Amino acid sequence: MISVEKVKECLLSLTQLDTETLDEKEIVIENALGYIQSIVRDYTEADEPRVVMLAAARANYLIALLNSSENGVSSFKAGDVSFTKESGSYTESAKAFYESTLGENNDLIRQNGFIFEAV
Repeated sequence: MISVEKVKECLLSLTQLDTETLDEKEIVIENALGYIQSIVRDYTEADEPRVVMLAAARANYLIALLNSSENGVSSFKAGDVSFTKESGSYTESAKAFYESTLGENNDLIRQNGFIFEAV
């Protein structure tokens, strides 16, 4: 079984998130890990780093979504001076990374359904 600590280590090496932020968002990391473990087929020890990467990518995306909604003010104007913060760029990058990681590790994902096209 993969530990939350392994996912945190992966997040620390892949992102600019710090230990304090990861500790604050541990419930999100646990959720991401639980979700990934629920969709991944039985995996061997050799596949474990890939599963950790999937969980870290999902956790990073969820944290980015949370942070984008917590940031509040995205622009400020005082007279002739204005400041606009680019919103969503980190969230979009995190989503792209998560989707890319899912695609690259598709062989680990359990295929439980079928596609019904026509009669």
